[in-house]
Amino acid sequence: MQRRGYLACLASYHLGDYLKPVGAWAPKVVHQAMEKELGAPFVALQRMAAAMKHSESTDPRTGVVLMQSGSDTVRPPTGFGSGTFGGSMNPGDGNPGNPMRWGDGGGGRYVEDDGQFFDMLDLCVIALRGYAKLYPGELSGSAIESLHYNPSAYQR
Repeated sequence: MQRRGYLACLASYHLGDYLKPVGAWAPKVVHQAMEKELGAPFVALQRMAAAMKHSESTDPRTGVVLMQSGSDTVRPPTGFGSGTFGGSMNPGDGNPGNPMRWGDGGGGRYVEDDGQFFDMLDLCVIALRGYAKLYPGELSGSAIESLHYNPSAYQR
């Protein structure tokens, strides 16, 4: 599950490579537009992709580690009889819980970025939907339009 989550996030982030303007060497313009459109969720996805590729994502100006590969946390399944609903998303506070996914049955993984917790699958869906919104000519009519998440769960 962990490896699939990282690969899904890496692929979702790098869709920007495909969408970059013709002749551009890097997808910087696409990623800047996505960061402006989505804010914190896209930044978290970007840091996650960098951490996966380089074992950690660091601030180029300060050298501070922003995210490390493998720093994700298990999100246990929730629902009747699971005993894990409620609590907070802070794995260090002794109050584990899962306010994000009531009744998902399978659990998942989440990452922390700048004090905010993001479900890995949500990051993928948020990015894919953002790309589809900004680049409708490339992605309209694709399966991306049928993906859903709760955008109110994440602040920009």
